Amino acid sequence: MKKLFLIIVLLSAIKCFAQEKIKGIGKFKINESTRTQVDSILAGDLGQQFPDTFDKNENNFLSIHESKWAILTPDSTQDYAHPYYNYEKVNLLPLHCSMATVYFIKSYSIANIQFESVYLTFRKDTLVGFVSDYSEEITDAMKLKYGNIQPTMKTTLINCQNKIGNKFTKDETEIIYSWKNGSIEAKSYFKQYGCNGSFLTYFSVKDNAKLSTLQKMFQ
Repeated sequence: MKKLFLIIVLLSAIKCFAQEKIKGIGKFKINESTRTQVDSILAGDLGQQFPDTFDKNENNFLSIHESKWAILTPDSTQDYAHPYYNYEKVNLLPLHCSMATVYFIKSYSIANIQFESVYLTFRKDTLVGFVSDYSEEITDAMKLKYGNIQPTMKTTLINCQNKIGNKFTKDETEIIYSWKNGSIEAKSYFKQYGCNGSFLTYFSVKDNAKLSTLQKMFQ
């Protein structure tokens, strides 16, 4: 009996100290938060009752990026799609799918951490994706809450050529932190391209399966 009691105590202790599983970020819960709930959260936190809307083929892209909160109207034209979604980062915004709604939020604070250029993706009015700019502060907070995991790191030697035709090689570096809970994955992503030295970085929390379905519907 004493042995059984000790086992129960031990299992309880393990459960208490187990790392929390990722379900979302702050008030935004993947596969749980509805668009109506998110609208209420944003209206209260941003002091803006409704998201700004922009007509299709809108040319003033700066207006979108200056909005506290905007809804991105699906449109198939290239000039409308690209400026706010120079997201090679994303492959995450199914803007052209009728089942998807995408919000843009210029800046949002969660647990005293500032998230910049936030994109929320809804599938049938349920939140399935959160994407923002990357920061080390976000990554450190994720490691503290969900586990101080080791990143996946990859370095590739790339063949390059400059404008006058000189050839050279340079390292291309990719660093990924990933926390998973079933089909839900949080990711801090950093990549430095070899040839031109430019960067691609982002932070995301998403349901991989449901976003993949939306993307396939558009393809």
